[in-house]
Amino acid sequence: MTKPNTGELDPQGNAASEIRSYATGFVISLLLTVGAFAALLSDLPTTWKIALICGAALVQIVAHLRNFLHLSLADAQSEEDLLLVLFSVCLLAIMAGGTWYIMSDLGGRMHQASGGDAPMHRAPAGGPGARQ
Repeated sequence: MTKPNTGELDPQGNAASEIRSYATGFVISLLLTVGAFAALLSDLPTTWKIALICGAALVQIVAHLRNFLHLSLADAQSEEDLLLVLFSVCLLAIMAGGTWYIMSDLGGRMHQASGGDAPMHRAPAGGPGARQ
């Protein structure tokens, strides 16, 4: 077994504590996922559903970081881990934001070119289906 965040071998380490951490994370993730689906299928207002699902997602992210990636703020290497997570979040935000910007701009350009509500394809006036 290895100590979390160090990579050093820990021959005295107990595998049971690591398995307990994974099992706890799995149960928490399962409960949050079931809770999100229950919120979606309930008769709550849409804003409450969105708030509950987003809250469950944030708690699930923390559970994954803590139980599966073994990231905590108590270790000496926690500052490096925090910088790594923040850098990854910044990269993901740039990629997602850029994708959203490009796709919305492309959608706007496509609607401008077609003239708004005009049909996408028009048959020519003297084509094979035209009346004479």
